[in-house]
Amino acid sequence: MTDDGIVALRALLEQGHADVLRDGVAMVLGELIEAAVSERAGADRYERSEERVTYRNGSRTRQLQTRVGTLQLAIAKLRQGSFFPSFLEPRKRSEQALLGVVMEAYGNGVSTRKVERLVEQVGVDGTSKSSVSRICQQLDERVDAFRNRPLAGAYPYLWLDARIKRVRERDAGMVRPKALLVAYGVHESGRREVIGISVGEVESEAQWRAFLRAGRAWPFWCTACDQ
Repeated sequence: MTDDGIVALRALLEQGHADVLRDGVAMVLGELIEAAVSERAGADRYERSEERVTYRNGSRTRQLQTRVGTLQLAIAKLRQGSFFPSFLEPRKRSEQALLGVVMEAYGNGVSTRKVERLVEQVGVDGTSKSSVSRICQQLDERVDAFRNRPLAGAYPYLWLDARIKRVRERDAGMVRPKALLVAYGVHESGRREVIGISVGEVESEAQWRAFLRAGRAWPFWCTACDQ
């Protein structure tokens, strides 16, 4: 998803779901920190390797201010030498790229190529394919949990909205306009939530019907959506 689409999606999720963004960013940073300390130590955690030069020795907590809030990150200590991820330094931090990967996961799915590009951009050398796959898998799990979370109580008001955004397709690498379909609900307590998000080829009756059918567990589901 291009920058304007990321900004729009971020604004949507920040309306009552800022914790979703923080959790996603914190998870990716945690995995990148683990990859960086493995490179510094010469081996993964608990791995037997002749390339190992030192061992982990606990961790210390560091607060990191980001555009999605304050994160509590665990920075590993080493028995010999010191360690601090260079990509957390203010002048080297690629926060926009990091947020873009998390947003891509919620809006249009995330590919290993996108994560590999992020790893290169933040400068974590030697990151294994398994680490990249683990980041993608954990992002997918978070997106699935968000989209299928139980909705308790009543939602008296529902808005359906579509925004046309430029989306970069994974395989072709081309940027095309697509429709960001969003369902907003207002809970009986007055809390406004994003109930569902999907990217469609265009805004059409068929796309909206497919979007609504995918949300048949929503508390405001009506039988007319099945017709």
